[in-house]
Amino acid sequence: MDICKTRRQRFRGVLVLGVLLLHGAALAQDSLAAAAVARRLVDMGMLHVRVLDGEGHRYIGLEQGRYRFGPRGLSEVLKAVQQPDTEGADTLSILVYTRGLPLLALRSVGAGALEAQWARSPLAARLQGISPLQPATGRLELLLSPGLRYQLGNFDYPVQAAIDLQAGWDYLFRPGWSWQGIVALPVHNSYDEKTRFRLERAVLVHDRNWGGRAFLSLSAGIFSHNRAGGHLSGRLWLPDERFALRWEAGLSGFTGLTGPVDFEETERKPLPLLLGGLEYHWRRYALNLRVSAGRFLYQDQGVLVEVFRQMGEYRVGFFGSATSAGQNLGFQWSLPLFPARYALPRRVRVRVAEQFPLSYRYRGLDQDARRYQAGNLLSEQLYGFYPRFFVAGMLPKP
Repeated sequence: MDICKTRRQRFRGVLVLGVLLLHGAALAQDSLAAAAVARRLVDMGMLHVRVLDGEGHRYIGLEQGRYRFGPRGLSEVLKAVQQPDTEGADTLSILVYTRGLPLLALRSVGAGALEAQWARSPLAARLQGISPLQPATGRLELLLSPGLRYQLGNFDYPVQAAIDLQAGWDYLFRPGWSWQGIVALPVHNSYDEKTRFRLERAVLVHDRNWGGRAFLSLSAGIFSHNRAGGHLSGRLWLPDERFALRWEAGLSGFTGLTGPVDFEETERKPLPLLLGGLEYHWRRYALNLRVSAGRFLYQDQGVLVEVFRQMGEYRVGFFGSATSAGQNLGFQWSLPLFPARYALPRRVRVRVAEQFPLSYRYRGLDQDARRYQAGNLLSEQLYGFYPRFFVAGMLPKP
């Protein structure tokens, strides 16, 4: 009996050891496959790369730092992780970071299909313990772009325009924390008094993302329209992720660092800004409706309505305002700038800005429904990350 018992114990020990060895070999194989995927993504120019394999599932975290259009960059990522030498998982989840913050979660649902949703904490928590390769922080982006201010018709001069060459910087020193600015060199000006080299904007920005549903941005520094101060903006998605609540609050004083103004005596005082609003996103057509009401920059009170559509990398829209200072109509559009793919990320990289925004106000020289630009880039970048829009942008064009 003792001999049989001893043999059974030895057999169990050998069986447990075998299971442990097989499990260890599987873990080692998963680790090698994950390392191969991570290295390939780094070679492609992706930032903040984390890869974890386990139980037939691959988890990837990254920030797209190479392609102008984010969905195109993620389609290239999918091609890379599906190469024969990087196989090792049956299903896939990708956590997309922006400015070091988790923003969008993609998950394979079979037959090459993907579903997306705003990033939730469980996936971020799963990857949090892995040290990222090629971190997004500690990198300085130097951005070149044209600048244009203009007004057509209804004035003494039928065409008034100012053309600048703008050079900006964007330094992300911690996830969600950045130092941003723009300087402008005038090329032609028949529009206003800003005829010399000047500072356009210089701000410290802190962005936050709470659970993929609430976004907050705090800016402090020198804004556009010759204002300097602090600004807080936020967006809260309601449960169906079609409606969102918006708010903006700021207090600014006059600064001459951004160039002269026509009526300086009226600018030299603190100007509070307080706006609340509602936003609707029509997912099928990537159409956005924003309604903002409250006190605008020059203390006029009223309503601003904006409607715009995101068509791939292009944005086209219209707006109308009615405040105590008057009414206005106009349109806005944003055009992508060449090239579509940038140089590999470095500690310091010079590239062209992603977009060239333009707008036209029918009553161009009035001050109704005005807001400064406070540098909170995340609030505008969110429109390119709507889940349905993002997945559609990853599909190859027919």
